[in-house]
Amino acid sequence: MDRNQPVSATPIRSGTLRSNKDVTKQRRQVCEHMAGEMIRCTKWERGFNHYLPDFVKPDDEAAAIDALRKEMLLEGDDSNLRFCEYPDDGSKLPDLEKDFFQPLVDICDGLRRLPALSRRQVSCTLEHKSYNYNSAETPGANFKVDGYLKLDQSAMPVPQADVAVADVAVPAEYKRQRTEDTVQENREQLMGTINFCMNDDPRRMYINAVYHSMMTVWYFSRSHSAKSPEFDFTRDPRRYIQIMLALLFATEKELGYDPTIKRQLDTTVPGVSRLCFIYAVGAKAGKVRFFKTLEAIFEHRSLCVTGRATRVWKVVEVGSFDDLQGFGPEMVLKDVWLDKGAKTEGENQAAIFAQLRKIAAQLINSGNDSASAQDTPGILAFKSLDQESKLLLEICLVNKIWDKYFLTVVHDWQGHTSKDTAPEHEVDNRLFEPSTGNLTPATVSRPDLSRSTIFNPIEASSDRPTLVIPSRRYLPKRQYRVVFRDVCEALHDVRRLRDVGTALQDCVFGLQLMFVAGWVHRDISSGNLYARRVGNEVQGILADLEYAKLFEPEPPNSSSDPKTGTAYFMAVEIHKQIPFARTRSKPSVPPSNVVPVKHEAQPTTHVCGVIHNFQHDLESIFWVLLWTMLRRVPLRLPEDSGRHETFMMAAKAEISTIFQDNTAPSIQRENLIVSPIALASLMSRLFHPMLGGITGFLQDFRAILDWNYHNGTSHQDLAKYSEIYPFARTAARACIQADLEGNVPKLRPCRQIPDSTTGQPATKTSLPGPGKRKGGADGGDRNDPDYVPKVARMDSGPNSEFGFRLRSSAS
Repeated sequence: MDRNQPVSATPIRSGTLRSNKDVTKQRRQVCEHMAGEMIRCTKWERGFNHYLPDFVKPDDEAAAIDALRKEMLLEGDDSNLRFCEYPDDGSKLPDLEKDFFQPLVDICDGLRRLPALSRRQVSCTLEHKSYNYNSAETPGANFKVDGYLKLDQSAMPVPQADVAVADVAVPAEYKRQRTEDTVQENREQLMGTINFCMNDDPRRMYINAVYHSMMTVWYFSRSHSAKSPEFDFTRDPRRYIQIMLALLFATEKELGYDPTIKRQLDTTVPGVSRLCFIYAVGAKAGKVRFFKTLEAIFEHRSLCVTGRATRVWKVVEVGSFDDLQGFGPEMVLKDVWLDKGAKTEGENQAAIFAQLRKIAAQLINSGNDSASAQDTPGILAFKSLDQESKLLLEICLVNKIWDKYFLTVVHDWQGHTSKDTAPEHEVDNRLFEPSTGNLTPATVSRPDLSRSTIFNPIEASSDRPTLVIPSRRYLPKRQYRVVFRDVCEALHDVRRLRDVGTALQDCVFGLQLMFVAGWVHRDISSGNLYARRVGNEVQGILADLEYAKLFEPEPPNSSSDPKTGTAYFMAVEIHKQIPFARTRSKPSVPPSNVVPVKHEAQPTTHVCGVIHNFQHDLESIFWVLLWTMLRRVPLRLPEDSGRHETFMMAAKAEISTIFQDNTAPSIQRENLIVSPIALASLMSRLFHPMLGGITGFLQDFRAILDWNYHNGTSHQDLAKYSEIYPFARTAARACIQADLEGNVPKLRPCRQIPDSTTGQPATKTSLPGPGKRKGGADGGDRNDPDYVPKVARMDSGPNSEFGFRLRSSAS
């Protein structure tokens, strides 16, 4: 290819708080998010060796020692080995870190020259380029790495001017001076680098890292992360040799690279060269299928390495890793890590559909008369709904068209499973806190601060509050890939408010289908609600069912749920893990335009914690609506233009207290559920003037949530949940109506949402929770400006039957 020809990447939409900033400015936050994910091994045997490639034999070690002796790199007998460049007395040692650690390159080169080790070939090289930046496919790679093992066979199909992050197989951080400050700084540097590598590269399943002072080796995976025992490599060369042999001669898969994903240079379009990923989606009926990425729809950009690491791509099927000519329609591929043993999206969807088929059969057998149908749980849930919902659901169930509200699975596959925890380990939530004990000094402790990159002393301060991290099980994660037929748009990328409202209305209906089937979603967010365009119409799609589960609130199956979902949209009870009833004594006031219908009291079995229920899913819809109005629609500016800048700074600060990627919700966020005054004040001050028709419906939506939280009875009271759906539905309809009747501006694409810390438009996206790779050029507005959706009635009439009866405006 012509080297002067520009090469583009698969369009990438990067997002979340981390991806909008340079790595160096977020290292401390990465450490805070990783604090609860770490374990510490105090031994090598039955300890950290569990995480290293296990192929180095005693004969290999002996051969390596003999070879280094012959090259004058190692001296002493087997009981007193010493690297020649690191004498016991510390004489002749250079002052600078880069010079002090440079002999390690010669030592590793000597190991590389060994004949094939256990029938293996060397796979990487130790390099020291501590003053060089790295090239990456996503923004924020302003970090420098002291040293790294670089892949001999580059993962990049096109040569890079700088070291490609994709080729940094094992990063290393060095420090000669061992103090509390330098240990803390080095760990933060290491964590920032690891976080970026795991986020930037879809091929990373896990990664090892090395930290030098008292040397430690680290392991980071989607399940958990581990730290090895410390040792002084200058006094224990044998341990150093064992570790480096295991890494230098490891296969790419043993170094954490996924062999079922490959970067390629796509030249199938004449005159265009672009980087893409080829995904292999495992064998079904004896055939592996291959898919080429065209554009990212959703991608993991978290401050924490642990988790699902969800990536969603627009793809087309191709023949193989090397045959890149696409065929067939464009589809969607989702790549995610699930807990080992957890149900997959395909399995959960099949179970929901099976239950809906049973309910449909009961309705058909009863002559579409639900009143005469047998009172199974599904029929009871159906009977508890308002009249409009019953009518819509009956049409859907009898005609068996529920699948239109969910993604259609074409092909799925389960792949690699991450390692379990080492047999002997200790959970350590304080690895990233300043040490309070005496540190073991390194052999040589002359300082070198030439590469200190603490940009903001406040961010790196040890005075920050310590997070309270609950203990948890570290379950292995299993790779899961699923291909969907439907190419959709995430809700946060939809540009017209009427289309957002239409999609939300359909998604609320999808949640009602799940309610009738007895399932909770547990992960509602702007990235899990999709819009599919069918001709000139918009269809809402409810996606991401990995966390969905059968709602079983009573023993023996009941248990409090862990926090699941995206913090921006998570229900307050789930976020706090404390029920509202325990935090507030005053009864809440019902919505102003409804008359409460008293529910029959039912016995309640007490279960500690919070069980994720149907109301929590609907509260997430409330937060999606509010986030859309505050972050994607321009705010209401004061008439005095001289106050605009001050107003915008204050408004962004206020909004950032409501939508945070934190371990617990702010009091300001909680108040928006429990206080009508707080929500009314926020909307009147910040909502765009054209959104006035929405405020009353949002206030009623809030009020029904608040009322049920504080006045609900047992989890088995289905009417408690069924009465909320109409309020969510009418709030979505209000969005449609406001856009049709008023001059509501086009919604800002997420990449144009101003960063809350700088006030400037984000260079990429500003998405909540797990974020995205950059989207391709828009190519203009894909929405038909003349399209007018079918608008459902804005009220449910005076005879609606959903627990609260609507009052007429004259009453």
